[in-house]
Amino acid sequence: MAALRGAPLATRSDLWQPYTESKQAVLQASRPVSELVTRFPEESNRIEAAAARAGSTTNALRFLPMVGRKQAWTALIDPNSAEPIAYVPIDSF
Repeated sequence: MAALRGAPLATRSDLWQPYTESKQAVLQASRPVSELVTRFPEESNRIEAAAARAGSTTNALRFLPMVGRKQAWTALIDPNSAEPIAYVPIDSF
């Protein structure tokens, strides 16, 4: 009902859970960053630079699309911890 009254679902703490409880779901939904580079070859330098700044390589990471209020980005994910370690302004949906 709160959503029907205009309250964003993100503000409902009863829907929150620790990120660690979603680790397996995050890893299952993620894709290899090498696939992202193949889909967006014109962005390969940007993707590789983001991975390097995070201390990794594109071959070692996974990605997930993210959506914000006004645009979509892509999160680069550590394949062991499932933590986002870098972001690139690419709509990978």
